[in-house]
Amino acid sequence: GSLHYNSQVRIAAAYGLSLCPLQCRRGNDVVDTLFAASSDRVPLVRRAVLEGIGSMSRRAKESVPFLRTRSVLPFLYAFLKDRDGAVRDAAAEQLALAGPHGELLLIEGLLKDSQPLIRQGAAHGLMHIGPRAIRSLLLGLADPDSNVRLAVASAIEAMTFPTILSNLREKPPGVRSNVVVTAQETLQCPYPLSSSIRALLQQLVQELS
Repeated sequence: GSLHYNSQVRIAAAYGLSLCPLQCRRGNDVVDTLFAASSDRVPLVRRAVLEGIGSMSRRAKESVPFLRTRSVLPFLYAFLKDRDGAVRDAAAEQLALAGPHGELLLIEGLLKDSQPLIRQGAAHGLMHIGPRAIRSLLLGLADPDSNVRLAVASAIEAMTFPTILSNLREKPPGVRSNVVVTAQETLQCPYPLSSSIRALLQQLVQELS
């Protein structure tokens, strides 16, 4: 199925393979087939493969060598620079679902990676992490690349102010203080901020100070 000429069949095959029992006799073949299919020319097939591998990795809980975190996370991370936006988003979402290691990889991707496409994808992933990633996203608003800043702003706005504030009020004072300082510094950064993001930052400083 993974070599079928019809891309819809290849998509269905990818999803079907990801549902196979992890301990089945041909489990290694299933994993190998999915990894090989990640280079498919059709973006929707690549997306299905990433979602399938992510799902299998979470089910395996470190019990299958090729599906362990140290193998799967770098594999997913590489797709943050895929030429197709939907594939990049799928990779980011699977990293967000991968627990603390995936979250850390997304934070490092946003704040440290040299490639703007990867920083954009990481911002999308942090949106799925939610309000606990707010400080990293605020730092991302000072990114030199305008497309990264747009992705970061979209991620912040998707969380909504009440959700962000409610989450921060449950954090220790030191964490809240760090967010306030970062928000204040972001308001002074040389890059333009949308009126909605500027208002959100100002409100955040006011509510938490």
